Amino acid sequence: EVTVTSPNLTNGDGEKTMYIYLKDKANNVSVTTNKSTAKITVDQTKPKITSFTLTGAAESGQTLSSSTEYTHKTGITYNATITETNIAEYCVYESSCDYKTADSTTLTNKEYILNDTEGSHSVKIRVKDKAGNESDVSTKSIKLDKTNPTATISPNTQDTSSITVTVGYSGTDSIISRQCRVSSGSWVTASSNGSCKISNLSDGTQYTIQARVRDASGRWNTTYPSVSVTTDKKGIPVKEYFASNPIKGLTSTDCNGMTRFIEKRSTINNYICFGYNSESDCESEITTNEYIYRIMGITSAGEVKLIKNKYSEDLIDIPWCSNCFSGMTWSQSELHKDLNGTEFYDKLSSKWQDKIIEYSWPDIVTDGSYSFDNYSDTCEFEGGFPGVPAKVGLATELDLEFAMNMSGTSPWGSDECWLFSVDETTGRSMILGWGIPNWGGEEVEPSPFGYIYSLEELFVLGGGAGFVARPVFYLSSNALISAGVGSSSDPFIVVK
Repeated sequence: EVTVTSPNLTNGDGEKTMYIYLKDKANNVSVTTNKSTAKITVDQTKPKITSFTLTGAAESGQTLSSSTEYTHKTGITYNATITETNIAEYCVYESSCDYKTADSTTLTNKEYILNDTEGSHSVKIRVKDKAGNESDVSTKSIKLDKTNPTATISPNTQDTSSITVTVGYSGTDSIISRQCRVSSGSWVTASSNGSCKISNLSDGTQYTIQARVRDASGRWNTTYPSVSVTTDKKGIPVKEYFASNPIKGLTSTDCNGMTRFIEKRSTINNYICFGYNSESDCESEITTNEYIYRIMGITSAGEVKLIKNKYSEDLIDIPWCSNCFSGMTWSQSELHKDLNGTEFYDKLSSKWQDKIIEYSWPDIVTDGSYSFDNYSDTCEFEGGFPGVPAKVGLATELDLEFAMNMSGTSPWGSDECWLFSVDETTGRSMILGWGIPNWGGEEVEPSPFGYIYSLEELFVLGGGAGFVARPVFYLSSNALISAGVGSSSDPFIVVK
């Protein structure tokens, strides 16, 4: 018996016939017989994996946006196809290959358990044929997402028939959809920035609006944040409203055609709520309520002149000017700029700003003195100066005349003057008068009667405690009134 080692095999894989020849010492060569030949199959080619897919699984009540990219569960399935038929073993793994016997060249819906780490997973497959050749590694990625996204919601705007909210989210999830709905209603898809509008609602009705978001894995949050929002009331334009519902105490017309209040404070209904966030803001204590105004009169065009019932916290001790000069007019004063800028007007939302009309305010300044002996003098004085267009001003002497029943004889601060009020918390008196800068920049003592040294529309003064201001403006005739009778307990409400 002779054992020999064959030379290197050539001509690739396949069945090979092996021959053996013997030579004796006399150089005689053996003759080939059946016993001197053998058949052998050569296989040196790696098997190939032609396809490998992973399929994720969703939690109950959830869906996957892409089952080949995401999974909510660690248990996933895979499929693979291998080119050769003589496969012996295969392994599917993340960290180390543990071969198991292969029963087919097609692996269908096999289960694989991912490790429990949330995030991206690289899953690999390798096969080995019966000749011991190993395939290259094939890899697929899938993301394990075990956590629902978190939605947020905040009210944005509302009118009489619709509510718009902003649907947001917290966390690091990639959000692909945002939605809102009236509680238990149909979901409405929001825009890419989260603005979500629900229409066809009833006016003056409170609704609970819910929100949800969907992340890139297909998860929706299952606990819905909500916000309660009330739609605006339809209301009636103020011109029509007051024409058909005359206000108690609105009985006299001034020289400019404005209908005025001349009754005592206790007998007039001129409280009105404006600039609020929600109608509930109109119900709190009237004297300290930031949103309560008083109607001073209504023009022939239906525009309503309002004065803030409570002095403005932002307009306490703000001077008429810091560098006063001779001939300085109302439009040049700092107070004028403050009222029409950052200290009042700019703090109103655009919805409220749009309801205030631009009005021509008298730009008064005098270089001497002027005595108001009667109502007609006052009217002539205020009409003799050029107008300055602005949204916000202060009350004028004419307003004071009517607030005091045009007599000029009522005790200052008595019940006759409904523009007078006192802040009981600070003791700061809000008495209407004139803030008067002298030419040297010093303020001289104001007086509610008698002489005017320069314009400044009427200030609300606080005596020794310093002065405060109450803004005045004209409400558009197109603004809507939704409720109220004008009393301190039930003020008119301007529709937002």
